Amino acid sequence: MNSAEHQKVLIKTLNEAYVPIETTVEQLERMAEKFFTINQISFSKNDLPPEEATHNKALHLTVKYEGYYMKRVMLDGCSGVDICPLSTLQRMEIKTERIRPNNVCVRAFDGIKRDTIGEINLILTIGPVDFEVTFQVPDMGTSYNFLLGRPWIHAAGAVPSTLHQMVKLEYEDQEIIVHGEDEQSIYRDPSVPCLEAREGLSVDLVVHKLPTYPDYSPVQQKQRKFKIVISDKIKEEVTKQLKAGVI
Repeated sequence: MNSAEHQKVLIKTLNEAYVPIETTVEQLERMAEKFFTINQISFSKNDLPPEEATHNKALHLTVKYEGYYMKRVMLDGCSGVDICPLSTLQRMEIKTERIRPNNVCVRAFDGIKRDTIGEINLILTIGPVDFEVTFQVPDMGTSYNFLLGRPWIHAAGAVPSTLHQMVKLEYEDQEIIVHGEDEQSIYRDPSVPCLEAREGLSVDLVVHKLPTYPDYSPVQQKQRKFKIVISDKIKEEVTKQLKAGVI
């Protein structure tokens, strides 16, 4: 223990803690282990969306690729590949010359196997973190713009939860939380040319609602200090919003 002050706070917490009488010693030990565990990703009731467990949504994210903000990016732990449909590349005006040929075959949701055109590497910004993802490129209709399967999930050390409508991952010793988005198609700011879309953000993208629970009392959170790499990205996004007149 670092100091007598820390000991005092810990003892106070233990004295005020309520443990049901039916709790076994083994269960209490596991609870104590979780209390002292660091760098452990977990979900709680507080992470649930406003509709709690009554929804049946797949988990879709909004990600960034150069001048585009992409919605309908599906996370699917059942997929053994990351997929970028050819139609997505065409709408982002990415030249097909970047696609490397291969012999990969994917199985669509209808169970039919289809050959891919090849693979392509794209750098996506997911939350505040950039990821280089190797996508398989099929020429077929899909309900998503990108599909991130086990290759990205495992490489990022991410833990997605369709129930909680979010994905959590650890980056630079900090827990990153990326919330699921509404199911919409590809987004591009109509007020600026495609390649200049990074100059500003649309109100439709940056305005969001925070779920509140009337039975919960407000709690003031302690001030947190971000690592430099994350702080720089936050400043970059805030600067763009200021220039665009959004905030």
